[in-house]
Amino acid sequence: MSVFDDAVRRGLNKIYDAAGVPAVFTDRDANESTVTVLVEYNLGVYGEVADVSGMTAAISARKTDMAFSPRRGETYTVNGTVYTVDSVITETELEHTAITA
Repeated sequence: MSVFDDAVRRGLNKIYDAAGVPAVFTDRDANESTVTVLVEYNLGVYGEVADVSGMTAAISARKTDMAFSPRRGETYTVNGTVYTVDSVITETELEHTAITA
């Protein structure tokens, strides 16, 4: 891993440490895992990447917490609110971002 990659990873971890919230991810088989997520309610920033009409939030999770991408119908529960995954809109080496309803 390069010095740049290390710096990006450290920076992303700092963002999750400062702004991340605990969530319970539930997969299709009802397996639950605790993850730290970033929740974005201003979906206008994703309007050119995906159809966000009728969606509630974009939820990002680090791949160190979730090795596999979330699939449609799986859920994140954040502060008692259940967000159902519609689709993954971005995926990098470090994180997944899904649009949820």
